[in-house]
Amino acid sequence: MLQLSPDSTFHYELRRILGTARDLSARIAYLRAAGYFRAADFFLHGKPEDPRIRSIWDEATQCFDAALPALDVCAMRITIQADGFMIPAVFYRPAADDRPRPTLLG
Repeated sequence: MLQLSPDSTFHYELRRILGTARDLSARIAYLRAAGYFRAADFFLHGKPEDPRIRSIWDEATQCFDAALPALDVCAMRITIQADGFMIPAVFYRPAADDRPRPTLLG
């Protein structure tokens, strides 16, 4: 048996945790984590001043952004200039051909 650590307690705990892990891709794991953070956010909006709201959205955004390079389509963060303010967005580029396509803003 492969000894993962010279510390037998750490070795046991590490094997126990690894044994519960599923064979997930990084993309799926990051998207799942982003969804968990967004779900946690729901319960904080009774107090808009709660500082955890901002930190949860920062964590969700970091997880989602970590998944972008692993998506099946090209996706990148962009900023759209509006009338007096900026809008953060994700641009999903279609397959590499020259056909014009409509753009959807949501």
